[in-house]
Amino acid sequence: METLTCQAMAFSNEVALELLRNAFEDFTFERGEEHSLKATGDGKRRVFIYRFRAIVLIGFSVDEIKKHQEKVRSLISADKYLIEEDDFSVITDSNQASVRFNAVELPRWDEDLIEILAQVLARSTSLSIVEREVNSLIEDSSGMTSTVGEWFFYGRARRQVHEHLQDVYQIRHRLILQLSLLRAPDHVWEDEQSEKVYKRLVENFDFLDRLDGVERTLELSSDVARFQLEVMHMRRSEILEIIIILLILVEVVHTFIPSS
Repeated sequence: METLTCQAMAFSNEVALELLRNAFEDFTFERGEEHSLKATGDGKRRVFIYRFRAIVLIGFSVDEIKKHQEKVRSLISADKYLIEEDDFSVITDSNQASVRFNAVELPRWDEDLIEILAQVLARSTSLSIVEREVNSLIEDSSGMTSTVGEWFFYGRARRQVHEHLQDVYQIRHRLILQLSLLRAPDHVWEDEQSEKVYKRLVENFDFLDRLDGVERTLELSSDVARFQLEVMHMRRSEILEIIIILLILVEVVHTFIPSS
């Protein structure tokens, strides 16, 4: 049996495909599915660059992977990005196609199955970025809630809640329009074995439960933020009512007390 390493990197911010190509100057790329780029190197070395902010390297040595990762980090100014990495193994010359926790076994080298693996691993790693962002969003909301009850912090608190909601909607936008996490590669449904491997990979990376967890967290976060806005508006109205009552009282008192 032959075991090959499959390494993925994902980024939190948009990165131009052409920029990422510069990290692999010795490779010639061609357009693939999902607005992706694919390069075929010596032997079984493959490079996949996806529009949903991910790169996958297959068949590279550990030293080669580190070299290319450092090059990518230098090109994108990595200190401005969240970066997530994950790895998987490809085992060929197995008796049958199967998926384990951290490896896929194939009877032979199959380009279609390799592309399926690369795409699923890239999407899983991109989803990990979203999960980190959602967790960070929840942690940051504690500061937002601490000032909601203080009327003299109304402006700042209201601004924090609006920024929080904006972050929630941006993450949802990425899930829907950019990651395309549940869309299968086109050639999956053309072959029974490809379909089987794809479904097992999706189960292995726990896509459905992870997406459901992200969506439920975002929904809860949105509900809490909207409730906080309602509370702030209600308290502001109460303060305005008190001010109006005080002004009326001052006017009444001023009416009944003669001026000297």
